[in-house]
Amino acid sequence: TVSVLYCPPPPTNNINQMIIQLLLLTATYSDMSRSAPFKLVGGHWKTFDPFLFVAFHEDAYPKGVGEGKIDKKDRGDWSMYHGDEGVPGFVRHPHCGFETITVVETGTVDHADNMGNHGRFKSGDVQWMTAGSGMQHSEMFPLVNEVGANPLVLFQIWLNLPKKSKNASPNYKMMWREELSKVSKPGLLNITALSPPPDSWAAKKENHVVVQKIEVNPGTVHNIPEDKNIPSDVTRTLYIYSTSEVTVDGKYYSSGKIGFHALAREPISIAAASTPVKILLMQGRPIGETVVHRGPFVASSNAEMQDKIQHYRETEYGGWPWKANGPVFPVTKGRFMKYGNGEVEERADVCEQST
Repeated sequence: TVSVLYCPPPPTNNINQMIIQLLLLTATYSDMSRSAPFKLVGGHWKTFDPFLFVAFHEDAYPKGVGEGKIDKKDRGDWSMYHGDEGVPGFVRHPHCGFETITVVETGTVDHADNMGNHGRFKSGDVQWMTAGSGMQHSEMFPLVNEVGANPLVLFQIWLNLPKKSKNASPNYKMMWREELSKVSKPGLLNITALSPPPDSWAAKKENHVVVQKIEVNPGTVHNIPEDKNIPSDVTRTLYIYSTSEVTVDGKYYSSGKIGFHALAREPISIAAASTPVKILLMQGRPIGETVVHRGPFVASSNAEMQDKIQHYRETEYGGWPWKANGPVFPVTKGRFMKYGNGEVEERADVCEQST
């Protein structure tokens, strides 16, 4: 059984602690049987071991007004989150003891961290980051389209690290849409088909970690067959996040935002009616260890948590090398990533101009 302990957030006397207070994990679970369907309420959804957290961001940003900024008078269905200087997003904040997987369906993300990694990724790209012993980073959502709207749809998934790997060296990896397309197929983005960072729980095949995005076209059915080769302790969660109606294993649901959790070896059938059905699939073998979380810090005991908080307060993981709390690149800049070791990756831009 997994124990999940919660520590109150520290006082909000600086920018990092403000973010700590915002990003509180949801509890994990240890049951292995099929659970009752659950509603996807808000932007933070129920998760199961080895996953700690999943956030769904969907923002209808208007056109940009220059330098990636938003006209705050142009109110709509969007959030600034903790962006400053007029650009939405999350300014610098710490992480340790787990991994983040950021999956962009639509939009633009500018990343920077205190290891020197910095760049821009867009629709169809995935960022996989092992926080491990600790790092700081920022995630900004610049409005690069100054003619039309700048919609943003993305997921951020937190994957736990086992106790033995919680102090692993931080690692950063881009999974570009071009590379993902080679290991995926139409309607199924197979994120974990590419090699995850070496210290990840997903790096060992026996942990059966799978992260996929699935789209079921109207009038069609997506079947996941029974697979008795998957061990009985591995579970799978399907988050159906975009449709007006769906039929799952023969049962009709009028509300499209719903989750299903079951053994990964069990079959499941998802049928779309008149609109596409979009699904986030998260699967894995539970780590089965005690989890203590305090905002974006994750540990295996209260004593370890206190050590991690103190270590961050004393070192800030080496500090923040950027002038801005949330660096943003020129709106004309395409997709790229410059790593801390000087290596540069550039990819053709993704055209998302709308009017």
